[in-house]
Amino acid sequence: MLFFCQQLSDWFRYQLEDNLNTLSTWLEPILMAIIALIIGTLVIAMYLPVLYLGDTIQ
Repeated sequence: MLFFCQQLSDWFRYQLEDNLNTLSTWLEPILMAIIALIIGTLVIAMYLPVLYLGDTIQ
């Protein structure tokens, strides 16, 4: 019985590690894209007033 419980525990540990590795593999590019969108939005928000100022002066 003890041997069976150890085998079952090892199998569940392996499944958990495999699922976490798969999740992190999918999550990394998604988080990078979200961070890039946030930074791009901030950069555009900072430069838009400068561009509108150039139109106003003319």
